Amino acid sequence: ATACLLLGGVAALWLPLNKQLWTPSFVLWTGGMSVAALLLAHLLVDRWGAPALGRRFGVNAIAAYLGSSAMALLLMASGAWGWLYQALSTLLPTAPALASLLCALGFVAVWWGVVWALDARRIYLKI
Repeated sequence: ATACLLLGGVAALWLPLNKQLWTPSFVLWTGGMSVAALLLAHLLVDRWGAPALGRRFGVNAIAAYLGSSAMALLLMASGAWGWLYQALSTLLPTAPALASLLCALGFVAVWWGVVWALDARRIYLKI
């Protein structure tokens, strides 16, 4: 993980971190971050007994993925997404990044609630 992060950081000096192009620096950097996050989750949950907060998303990943995709498309098509973002930007005129973060966190919170309710009722969508 550390080697990937370091190589990605050094490579970013010549090749920018660009998700759309999947530059080598982006792949190395995000790969290193992913391995580090997985290691941290392993230590916290498996070794030290912390609760697995993302488990509900894991057991209903299909519902969360398809449902959130459909919801995002409906929000964009109806104009509600733009309206919500605009309303938050008006409330926080000096922090547009915070408005964007709050939209994203709210969206994730809605879907966490959905998968929590499904898990509480032992409903698991599978293919």
